[in-house]
Amino acid sequence: MESTEPEETTPGPTARSHRDYTIPQGADLNAGAPTRQWINENVTPTLLEGMRMLVREKPQDPLRVLGEYLISKSGEKSESNGN
Repeated sequence: MESTEPEETTPGPTARSHRDYTIPQGADLNAGAPTRQWINENVTPTLLEGMRMLVREKPQDPLRVLGEYLISKSGEKSESNGN
């Protein structure tokens, strides 16, 4: 008779923790297509920062919290650009 309980497994070599999702030191943010370059320069650093905050705080409504975080960072960026 086959067991219906899921097997316990250990993470394999492809398993990653949230720490693996960072921009490596010395990464060339200008590599890739122009759209990817723009995203890497203008969106990725702030988005990763916000996602790390979500992991630390584990809010009830993570999408709302992330959205508010991104809006606040957008305001900071606009102020620093003189807009």
